[in-house]
Amino acid sequence: MDNVFNLPLSYAKRICALILKRELKIKWRCILQPWKVDEELVRMMVLAGCGDVSLGFESGSARVIKAMNKRYTPEGVRYICSLLQKYGIHTMGFLLLGGPGEDRHTVMESLVFADSLPVASMRVTIGIRIYPYTPLARQAVKDGMITADDDLLFPKFYIDDDLKMWTRATPCCRWPMSGSRFMPMYHSEQRQIKAAREKRPDPLVTLHPETAAGLGIAEGEWVLLKTPMGRVRMKLQLSDAIDRRMADADHGWWFPERK
Repeated sequence: MDNVFNLPLSYAKRICALILKRELKIKWRCILQPWKVDEELVRMMVLAGCGDVSLGFESGSARVIKAMNKRYTPEGVRYICSLLQKYGIHTMGFLLLGGPGEDRHTVMESLVFADSLPVASMRVTIGIRIYPYTPLARQAVKDGMITADDDLLFPKFYIDDDLKMWTRATPCCRWPMSGSRFMPMYHSEQRQIKAAREKRPDPLVTLHPETAAGLGIAEGEWVLLKTPMGRVRMKLQLSDAIDRRMADADHGWWFPERK
């Protein structure tokens, strides 16, 4: 897995050319930035064995994309998705909702945009991870979401409380929410931190009470979720805030753990 495979573009094409030259019969996947992707690269990726791509376009709102200081546009994202579809590459898109300048209108704009793309799946997350010494961290301090002395080893995320509750209760077109990123166990390696494990000892999945009742399961019971990585065992919690059609599951728990 390469998180920024196409940056720089010349590097990505050289890697594909070397795989082809050495006749390596491998299958691989990568994450593409929705910027500097042309048809030659996509064609070379397919020939070199790439079958899956994740595309982190984060938003379908031109205003929010600009506020994030990104260099791509919704039109460019749509073009790249069409190229990947043309060459038969399985594509998963990423939406990241709740950053500075986000409101209900731009959230819905992003969801409708994602719904219109020729992608096989979407990961929709709520809140943007705050890293120290960044413009987002300074904005979060200004907005009262964190203090300047907060220890950001434990993840904190930028999102307005009202928008967080509204997005979690709003159906995402045909894409389910993947889970909010304010959970202390979101990233798999942080589960190896003793203090983090004490704060969240079990992986949790959240359902609406009526959904759980219809499935015949109760709060606190262990359930199995079917995921692309296999079946995941999680403990059930209930919330009236979640849409009846959604399951909000902690991310990262399918990776092996160190004792």
